Amino acid sequence: MTIQCIVVGVDGSDGAARALTWATDLAGALGAEVVAVHAQPPLGYPAASGFGFPLPMVSQQEFDAWREAENKLVAEWCSPLRATKTKHRIVIVVGEPAAVIMDTADHEKADLIVAGRRGRGGFAELILGSVGHHLTHHSRIPVAIIPGELKQHDSPV
Repeated sequence: MTIQCIVVGVDGSDGAARALTWATDLAGALGAEVVAVHAQPPLGYPAASGFGFPLPMVSQQEFDAWREAENKLVAEWCSPLRATKTKHRIVIVVGEPAAVIMDTADHEKADLIVAGRRGRGGFAELILGSVGHHLTHHSRIPVAIIPGELKQHDSPV
């Protein structure tokens, strides 16, 4: 199997940063392209607040300003990618993260999806969901889940 295109999800988390680094290193070694993808929630989407409840009603102008600020954050998150000689693109799509990553992988004819693991686990993962869990169960192409930095109380297994 030849890997020519790697899609990696970016969201500002430690796990996503590690996934981007891992994907960039792999792509550099293989001469592949990295497509960094960020899923922006639509207005009123429950995850938009980061707390599982909808954002308060805002004007379109306020929402556009928030979107523009988030786009700048995505560019900042991907700055290590720009510092390499690896061929890459940044894609920002409105939608649910796992679906956006899989749709982007399909559209790009990707050979591999890479995502970070936030490490919630247990009840929090059950309630809030897991992008990595969804990807590993529903993707038609291989998926690599890269853990975030282990904390002192975490077990590596």
